[in-house]
Amino acid sequence: MARGKSEERIDQIIDATIRCIVEKGYENLTMQAISEYSGLSKGAINHYFKRKEDILVAVLKGFDRKLFKLVDDKVRNASDVKDHMRFRLRITFDLAKNDPIFMYLITDFLALAMNNPIHGEGIKKFLKKYRYLASLGLRPGLKEGLYRDVNPESIGAIVLGMIIGIGVQWILAKDDSDFAFDEVAKMIEDMIMLYLEKKD
Repeated sequence: MARGKSEERIDQIIDATIRCIVEKGYENLTMQAISEYSGLSKGAINHYFKRKEDILVAVLKGFDRKLFKLVDDKVRNASDVKDHMRFRLRITFDLAKNDPIFMYLITDFLALAMNNPIHGEGIKKFLKKYRYLASLGLRPGLKEGLYRDVNPESIGAIVLGMIIGIGVQWILAKDDSDFAFDEVAKMIEDMIMLYLEKKD
């Protein structure tokens, strides 16, 4: 099915925003920079997005779809129900490590949410969705009685908090010499799995 001109323009603006963040840094992201990267006038961009924050919401939604797809594709390959939780943890940590833009956006919206009720409501919806996503790997194991009886949403909140926490440290550190991301992520994974383990 052919894509409409509007969809193509929106994708062009979102792609330009991501390239701008990657090449110039998040702190240098402006509507003018997005205009230069996209090859569109600021007026054309304003036709689709009134503010820079609106573009960032669209970028965040794109990461949101990417995360769900990555997780679902990986979990389909899980041979054991216990693998579901580990796969979901690993993929989410991988996204935090390999897509720093995702972490920039999350932290920016957390800051905006403190002062802006509109962004506050939006970020609450994203966080609720991420808590739910983090809990999905737990549910099959709970259903089969493999884990202790826990509230999946609470585990989702813990996982999300840890992802944001190490993700922020990672984007500030820039590389493994300043922060051992993989080691920390593995320790978190092991601690969560140990906590979930059903004791006889």
